Amino acid sequence: MSEGRPEITLYQFAADTGVESASPFCAKVHRLLAFKRLAYELRDVGNPAVLKRLNPKARKVPVLEYDGEVVADSSRIFDFVDARHPTPPLWPEDRAQKARARLIEDWADESLYWFAVYQRWAVDLNFEPFRRRAFGAMPLPLRWFVPEVIRRQVRAQLHAQGLGRLGSEGVLAALEGHVGMIADHLAGAPFLFGSALTGADLAVFAPLRAMAIVEASPESAAVVRASRTVVAWLERVDAATTNEHTRTFG
Repeated sequence: MSEGRPEITLYQFAADTGVESASPFCAKVHRLLAFKRLAYELRDVGNPAVLKRLNPKARKVPVLEYDGEVVADSSRIFDFVDARHPTPPLWPEDRAQKARARLIEDWADESLYWFAVYQRWAVDLNFEPFRRRAFGAMPLPLRWFVPEVIRRQVRAQLHAQGLGRLGSEGVLAALEGHVGMIADHLAGAPFLFGSALTGADLAVFAPLRAMAIVEASPESAAVVRASRTVVAWLERVDAATTNEHTRTFG
């Protein structure tokens, strides 16, 4: 710790078009740290051996190193950081409201997230430019072989999850329904639980914002941006969680 400030490093997947990380879970932690006004260093991770060292069980990021203590998983990082930096509060004070906010966080992580995965990996229009951005630095033939192997695995996961069985039109229709529910839940309030931003806002913001980037996902972006209520909310969350590492939503 330096001068009373914790030494924090966020390990993540690298940035992508319009977003601070290709992983919505990493972007979610970016927004948490910005909301808490915490300074941190950033490390991009792509090497499987490094992932194994950082997170031996899951081999995934985000991973947060906080004064030498290592925490994996975005929801665990939320709890860890909020316990050490309770101001501003991450959750509503009311117990029932807090429970609802945590349920929405879980919904964003376990359901909404997969819509972003589908748009990137299952839609040819989006996958080809993503392949070039994410794997273009790899030597041949790895730059062609590796993304195709990963894509087959992701498509199998999408099929098991359910979205992969709907087809592109079905996925977009389902996304439109979710965007409408978010707008209805806001009901004119600035944030999902009233006047104060909560962890639910951060969790929903990360995957939804990724799908609203026109250059990366034009079809899903059209669905998200059709709701003025949701776009205004995205802009408010963005403005409240901006720092040197984040990328402005626009």
